[in-house]
Amino acid sequence: MERLKEIKTITIRNKRYKFALKKNLIEKQQARGLTDAPDTKGKMVTIDPNQSPKEMLETLIDEFFHCALWE
Repeated sequence: MERLKEIKTITIRNKRYKFALKKNLIEKQQARGLTDAPDTKGKMVTIDPNQSPKEMLETLIDEFFHCALWE
């Protein structure tokens, strides 16, 4: 998970997203990850780092699917 801290952007289906790990930001929405719509200016994928490795992998896959298949 230490390597995730180094990632600043991701590109999925030719759309560039900012990438961030943010503690407690997502807690209020009871989600482990959030993805902005692909047409949002300054779009972002935000992941809560307070997860087990298995949960983190599930969350990353889920959020990246949102990036790829928003419709």
